[in-house]
Amino acid sequence: LRRLHGADTMFTNPNDTAGARCASRLGRHEEAIPSLKALYAKLLRLGPNLKLGHLVVLGELGDAHRRAGALAEASQYYTQLVQVGEEARETVGPISEYRQGFLDRWAIYYRRLADTQLRLGQAEQAFEAVERVKGRGLLEALSAQSADGAGVLSAEENARLRELRAELARQEK
Repeated sequence: LRRLHGADTMFTNPNDTAGARCASRLGRHEEAIPSLKALYAKLLRLGPNLKLGHLVVLGELGDAHRRAGALAEASQYYTQLVQVGEEARETVGPISEYRQGFLDRWAIYYRRLADTQLRLGQAEQAFEAVERVKGRGLLEALSAQSADGAGVLSAEENARLRELRAELARQEK
């Protein structure tokens, strides 16, 4: 990767992210937030292919802002994380268990987004975030059952599953 993308490919020293996380948890938000923003700017310069790095830093930025009481900014970072996470989840692979595992790893941020939105008085958006992650999990579970050829779902249920997927795809556009 370093040969293809240069020395910055390893988006940051893991200690940089850990250091900013620790600073935020210790209440030193004025130190943590600029550091995390600099890391994210570095990631953006490197391009969109480092989705895992984007997710890590966006999560830390959301958490740092939440701890600092800057809920609107936290909500913005969590919203970005959910969008990047949805894109990244699609590239995990064709096996639904991999996608479900990926979703499980990042689902905490859907909950943090919903909590932040509730605290901002945005109940409808919070409900949508919760429903989105629940819907994703259900679709992945049903997909795993129907994709394995075990005949767990009837023809009607498979047709309904296809309809739900199409509806979800339309809502995401």
